[in-house]
Amino acid sequence: MKRIFSTDDVLPRDRFDCWHDVICKHVIPHESVPECRTTFAARVDTAVLADLALVSFDTGSLTAAHEKRHIGATADELILVRQTKGHMSLSQDNRIVSLAAGEMTLVDPRMIYTCRLTADSSLLVAKYPRRNLIERVGKIDRFIARKLADTGEAGLLSDYLRILPTHTEALGASAPHVSNQLLDLIAVAMWRAGGGEDVPHIGSSRVILGMQLRAAIERNLSDHTVTAESIAKLVGISLRYANAILNEDNASVGRLLQARRLEHCRRALADPLKVNRSISDIAYSFGFIDMTHFGRRFRQAFGLLPSDYRKVQREALRAVNS
Repeated sequence: MKRIFSTDDVLPRDRFDCWHDVICKHVIPHESVPECRTTFAARVDTAVLADLALVSFDTGSLTAAHEKRHIGATADELILVRQTKGHMSLSQDNRIVSLAAGEMTLVDPRMIYTCRLTADSSLLVAKYPRRNLIERVGKIDRFIARKLADTGEAGLLSDYLRILPTHTEALGASAPHVSNQLLDLIAVAMWRAGGGEDVPHIGSSRVILGMQLRAAIERNLSDHTVTAESIAKLVGISLRYANAILNEDNASVGRLLQARRLEHCRRALADPLKVNRSISDIAYSFGFIDMTHFGRRFRQAFGLLPSDYRKVQREALRAVNS
């Protein structure tokens, strides 16, 4: 995702007003009041995947209201909110929903709402055309302001949304496919939350299985004993079928598991906050136990040995700071 705003670059007295303008533009028009303007801190990241818009943001404690006069520009969209950190209480359509980390709810911009966010809250918002969800689940009124807890199909959706921001920059021609996969999973999660009365119209069960495989891989990166076979078993399918599903994206369970481990290691080696962690500690924390094997695979993926990559990142950081 691309960083489009940070209060680090704004004078303290202007931080909240600037953040408010950005959120109104990229998420939803509203009025909000912070608990403390002078200490308010926030950032906003965005990404676009075909018809899907993603906005990730941190914020301090505040109250917000989307009123009748705000309804208009975003009325043709629906908004799925995932609480990443902190808590949110939202009231819409005569319902009140309280979200903790990992939990989600659907917000309708055609209706007024009020909400309260606690200090150090972090949210991921997925915005998509209203018609795209209606095509899958029919009337959406029953889903508004309903909690999607971090279990079952909703748990899979929560996991997928948690890892999606780390992949958006690398997506190219497959972005529309990923967007449709996410909408299919949202439809299934909504269907379950609504009692399962009407079967959702989704593209394929293979879509859901592909998401389950990716989520299972992401959850088990630090497990040194996990294998491609055990990942497939966690999803309840054979490794041959799992690889056939991922082959549609030119991947396999084993290759994807290794690629995600290497990417997390690369990010950690480039993180100035992890400068005191040894390379072996970082590699071990993401499932590598053989440093020779890790170094060889890292160089194949990124063109440098881990030590050289960290050195280049440090020198680049020094150049920026100087």
